[in-house]
Amino acid sequence: MAAPNQIAEFQRVGKEAYDDLWKVTANNWSGNDQVGNGWEFCENRDGARMYRRPVSKTNWNDAGEVQMGVILLENVTLEELVDMVTDISKRKLWDQTNLDYHEMLKVDDQNSIMYTAAKGFGPVSARDFVSVCHTERSITGDLANDFFASAQCSVEYGPENKAYVRGKILPTGWLFKRDPTNANNVRVTYIAGVVLGGWLPTGLINKAVYSNTAAFFPWVIEYYRNLKSQPNYQPPQLAM
Repeated sequence: MAAPNQIAEFQRVGKEAYDDLWKVTANNWSGNDQVGNGWEFCENRDGARMYRRPVSKTNWNDAGEVQMGVILLENVTLEELVDMVTDISKRKLWDQTNLDYHEMLKVDDQNSIMYTAAKGFGPVSARDFVSVCHTERSITGDLANDFFASAQCSVEYGPENKAYVRGKILPTGWLFKRDPTNANNVRVTYIAGVVLGGWLPTGLINKAVYSNTAAFFPWVIEYYRNLKSQPNYQPPQLAM
């Protein structure tokens, strides 16, 4: 169990990470591509526009680089996407890097301490991360204003797992907004960044994170294509 002062710190850091993450992507709330606030356009890839930007060290995260993908996902509802990212049991069904993902501590209705272990690649061994995840949502059926947004960043909690090298999560999160012209389409913004730890060149880290960020969209599309091909599939119904 966390002490009261630790709970208050997790709440503060979660909200601060959320506010900082979505402040620098404000244009995405209005449906415009992000071109300011230091974001550099990289390429169009698998239907997504890919960007990157440096982040400075703050009192709750290290310096590094984060990547962003923006895409309009068709024939997928906001409710389906929220169910996908909030139902922990489904993580391995769509995240092809995942080895373990579970809640270590439920802080309150908006904040949780999450444990993540991810597969290695090439010369890089598997890594694990501990982070606070803050979420906010409004799901009422309003095409113009419904949204789900999350933010994660690393915190200190619990013992280290000696099977992995401990990394740190830079400001990372999802923003889902309904397409105001079609309730079956969702505009998705995904931002990700990590410090992998160990003795790794910065360029290798950024290249790996960029590739994984871009890969999430094809993984999600494949996940829903397979899911909706099942004859007994029932779309989720979510509360506000």
